[in-house]
Amino acid sequence: MHKFGRIDKKQSPSSKRQAVLVAIIVFCFVALLGVPVLVMRDAAPLPMIDAEPVQQMSSEVRVKPDGSIDVTEIYRIASEGKQLKHGILRAFPLAYVDEFGAALPTTYTGKSALRNGLDLHWTNPAPEEGFTLFYLGDENIPLEQGMHEFVFSYNVQGRVGKHDAAAYLSWEVNPYWPIATQQIVAEVKLPAFVEAASVTYAARIIGPTEDLTQAPSKSGNLSPVVKAEFFDAGKLDPTARDVLGVRFQMLRNLQPYERLLVTVWWPEGFMKR
Repeated sequence: MHKFGRIDKKQSPSSKRQAVLVAIIVFCFVALLGVPVLVMRDAAPLPMIDAEPVQQMSSEVRVKPDGSIDVTEIYRIASEGKQLKHGILRAFPLAYVDEFGAALPTTYTGKSALRNGLDLHWTNPAPEEGFTLFYLGDENIPLEQGMHEFVFSYNVQGRVGKHDAAAYLSWEVNPYWPIATQQIVAEVKLPAFVEAASVTYAARIIGPTEDLTQAPSKSGNLSPVVKAEFFDAGKLDPTARDVLGVRFQMLRNLQPYERLLVTVWWPEGFMKR
């Protein structure tokens, strides 16, 4: 028995990863009794929460020349004292295989966390069944009811791939949570001096039971419910001079367990590895 729930040892690696993550989410978000579930054909039921949606989420992903990325996420969530009682959970898979079959060992390092502009206690225990977990909040301190803004900053090593003289980042923007997300904006800032004419981007919505071990191909396909555009990051951020960014915006709400997956390709010559 895993501390977050039962894991079927006969499952395939991808289904096992999903089962572990669902178990973790169940443990952190819900009591198992009386929780609505989303039933998918040929898949185990997923617990659903019809309360306390993420009202806004923004994500800034800055690609560094060494191939790592710095990520800052902002969540605006109104606590009703039902499920969001102490804080939030961010869980990341440690195993990532790109579309060309290359294994990309991935590590995540927390940098800082804020709640309503003040430093927030956070912990990063030992990995659990292939996931690294970040708990933002103190289990001994309950959240007050009302609107809360969480800001989480972290660094990721190993998620920038390369193929045919191109580098790319395929990134799952929002968490795999049993609650809806009403507004999402994600910005990917590329290494300095990359030009728009050499960049391809794509975005799609991932359903509740899809596995994310493979990145989408370099097709430039854009979901009709996602708006994307280039922007000059240096206009708003003096530290981002000569930095090109791609901004992705969801045009509809995301349902529980749906995720926005974005991919950006650029010339590999701008990476220093």
